[in-house]
Amino acid sequence: MRTFDKGFLMPKTSTLKLVALTFFMFVGTAQSGTISSLYSTGAGANLTDGQTDTNWTVSGPGIPDNSSVYAATTAGSLGWGGNTTSNHLNNGVSTWISASTPPSDHLIGDYTYRTTFDLTSLKLDSINITGKWESDNKLQAIVLNAGTANQVVLSTNTLGTIFNSVTVQPNWDTSPTTKNFSFASFLGMYFQGVNTLDFIVNNSALTPTGLRVEFTTQSAIPEPTALVLLGIAAVGFAATRRRKI
Repeated sequence: MRTFDKGFLMPKTSTLKLVALTFFMFVGTAQSGTISSLYSTGAGANLTDGQTDTNWTVSGPGIPDNSSVYAATTAGSLGWGGNTTSNHLNNGVSTWISASTPPSDHLIGDYTYRTTFDLTSLKLDSINITGKWESDNKLQAIVLNAGTANQVVLSTNTLGTIFNSVTVQPNWDTSPTTKNFSFASFLGMYFQGVNTLDFIVNNSALTPTGLRVEFTTQSAIPEPTALVLLGIAAVGFAATRRRKI
């Protein structure tokens, strides 16, 4: 058995194979990984009616910036009646959120529903985010990194049918193309670190306002340096394991 300084032992061939296998398992997992800090409204539908969704905030007329939002998970909690949504308020993935609980009449104007997500150590050119939405009344725009040099806006013109009301838009389960979004145009504008994502909803009358967003794809690949660190961790694991044998 060959020894090195401080008693470090060279892993056997079988252990080296384990290192290689572990490393490539890490790589494979990273290539299909998700953006763990990006949440659909309703925190993946784990909230009950009236609970605070800590992953989203709202700002708007009469509402301080970045105020709390609340899950609306039952037909009775939707002040707007849920004309097209009563059969899929809580599908195990997303729920509606509103600026008050229960949803009450809100002032006329634009309401910004915001979430944040962290892209630290992820390849920014590998980000893939898609999803679908419902709103009351009308979704005006989706904005990435508002107020920064990296701001990008998906508006009525870029999304085509984005300008719809909850009372007229089709059920997303039967007519999904009318309410799908893709953030392909955001490539090149993400930050290494925390990014903001806004859904701007117009309230056209003294009625409740609400939003439902469900991310159907949210994948990314770690930066090469992150993969190297995973490989070093795997080698350390193998060496420690060999020392204990």
